[in-house]
Amino acid sequence: MAKRCLIVTYYFPPLGGGGVQRMTKLSKFLDRNGWQVTVITADEPGTHIEEDPTLLEEIPESVRVVRIEGNIPGGRWTGRKKGERDQASYYKRWLSAFLFVPDIRRGWIHPARQAVLKELKQNEADCILVSSPPYSLAILAKELTRQTDVPVVLDMRDPWTVNPYKIYPTPMHKILDERIERRSISQVKYGVSVCKSILQLYQTRIANFNPENWRYIPNGYDEEDFDHLQAKQNAQGTFNLAFSGTFYSHINNPRDLFRAFAILKEKDRALFQKFRFHHIGKTNIDLLNLAKKFNVEEQIVLHGYLPHREALTVLSGMDGLSIILDSRLPKSKYAIGSKLYEYLRLRKPILALLPKNSEAAETILQADAGVVAQGTEHERIALILKNWMENRSSFSYTGIEQFDRQRQAQSFMDFFEEIIQRDK
Repeated sequence: MAKRCLIVTYYFPPLGGGGVQRMTKLSKFLDRNGWQVTVITADEPGTHIEEDPTLLEEIPESVRVVRIEGNIPGGRWTGRKKGERDQASYYKRWLSAFLFVPDIRRGWIHPARQAVLKELKQNEADCILVSSPPYSLAILAKELTRQTDVPVVLDMRDPWTVNPYKIYPTPMHKILDERIERRSISQVKYGVSVCKSILQLYQTRIANFNPENWRYIPNGYDEEDFDHLQAKQNAQGTFNLAFSGTFYSHINNPRDLFRAFAILKEKDRALFQKFRFHHIGKTNIDLLNLAKKFNVEEQIVLHGYLPHREALTVLSGMDGLSIILDSRLPKSKYAIGSKLYEYLRLRKPILALLPKNSEAAETILQADAGVVAQGTEHERIALILKNWMENRSSFSYTGIEQFDRQRQAQSFMDFFEEIIQRDK
């Protein structure tokens, strides 16, 4: 008899962005392996989250999707309006963090819980998977663990209180959020994390945390996204480096990278004329204005937000890919973006401006997929780019098959089967 999995996730197609990929791919591969899947997700009108309707094509018809509205304040507190200055965008995020702990989606907990309980009355489930962030869903996972007899698994797609992207307006906000995190993590029975370092951190910080009930399942890439992928061609004779994702002013500002571009331009102007830097995604920074400060604006190419498949088409035509996290911020070592794994699959050299002790840096170096540098090493970064442009880099990209989404879906299924048997 087919096993039934109930997935609760706030972000799901037609919403786009990296946050939807993990549950989208998992629901697809669970369905292919004979599981019956129901997804409870948000119906958020007026959101500023970009949409990618092409991702709806990935959801099998047999996967049932239930969309639940919630008491969410909406776009006036979240997102970034087109043309909005980065200062205004940061202020909105700060104000949202000031008013809502752990996050603005806390108002969705009650309607989501009611929807889950209603679903369980109508259709039995063998397990429930709750995906976070929003971190409010960890609270939901804790409550469902207490209120149902069905095994509940909390899937942590990002670090929580050590997430470098998270804003704390005051020390009290951080203390309160840490308390919520401890209570939620200690009271859910089962969990999954995309970060090994977070599991290690929980063992030292959270009483009653049982690592035997948690699994490390990283993010990854879907091989099917790369079938028949036609690379978008760039001008002949140019070297093209890309960053895919959102630029924030406080954590992954490309200022250091642009400074390295300026050094490269100063050392070899003719070579630099062949260089292009592409940004694919949203930004809370005026990139062209920042580039003008370093006199490198002519080398900047802005694509804006692109649907997932189209973004991969652009990335596959690049000569190199970049990741940026401010090494001067201690929490940066805990972040490992989902885009990294698609970078690995593209087999393009990665210029990673990261803390050397970070999990992301370790992943890149173990795969022999690129170079890790501190953002402040401007001269070294310029030299790396110069060498790549003159000699074309050579890396082995070892062991990246372990990050195939199908393998990760199998890891989820194995864990589900284990806990279902354990809780009988």
